[in-house]
Amino acid sequence: THETAHDGCVAAYACMKSCYRNDQKVLPAIRRVVKSDQTVREMLSRLKQLAQVWSKLPSVPGTTDPFMVGNLTHLGFVDLRDVLKTKVTDYNTANADFQSQLDAFREFDGEIASFVTAALVQGRSIYKPGTPQRGYIDAIPTEPSSQPPAQSLITLAESPDAGEVHLEFTAEHATSFQVWHKGPSDPAFVLVAEALLPGKYDTAGLAAGAQEYQIVGVNSRGEGAASVPGTVNVAAVAVA
Repeated sequence: THETAHDGCVAAYACMKSCYRNDQKVLPAIRRVVKSDQTVREMLSRLKQLAQVWSKLPSVPGTTDPFMVGNLTHLGFVDLRDVLKTKVTDYNTANADFQSQLDAFREFDGEIASFVTAALVQGRSIYKPGTPQRGYIDAIPTEPSSQPPAQSLITLAESPDAGEVHLEFTAEHATSFQVWHKGPSDPAFVLVAEALLPGKYDTAGLAAGAQEYQIVGVNSRGEGAASVPGTVNVAAVAVA
């Protein structure tokens, strides 16, 4: 809308100055109009000035026709101004609401960060290094992500029993993972789960055949590259 109004102002000013170049009664007023706009506020001021000058213009010299710029009339030009003004008002209202929600989010985020820090401190005081529980705790990142995750790597893909799959995977900088699955008769991979650190996934009840999986690492910066597909050959579940 800003760009449309800007183009309208440029065209209107050029046409005004050309049509009324010999009319010393209105030419000074035309020349006093603002000729640049770097902000929306300046654009609105420019529109207002041009609309006021336009409303006082006499007929186009040598005719009885009112001044127009192509098919753009004075009324249409005023509409440009009013549309932009309405959009600015709507934007300011939406922005104020956004800022209010952002403040609430930051407060909530601070509460969560405080809770997580306290939970990690308690966990490290309870579980000694080398225990499985401490391994889970030490895998939790304590610093915000500075870059997207690296490409994921499936480190283990096996079928512990008929109809079952067990996966283990990793990706540098990842804080969680997407698990994508493609069955023997599926045309494409489908997201089936989201896994947290340390990066494990178990499922059962699968049909017999080659089950393919891809893993995508995720953090606050976005998603990493998908892993090379891993295939697990699953045996059929015995029927009683």
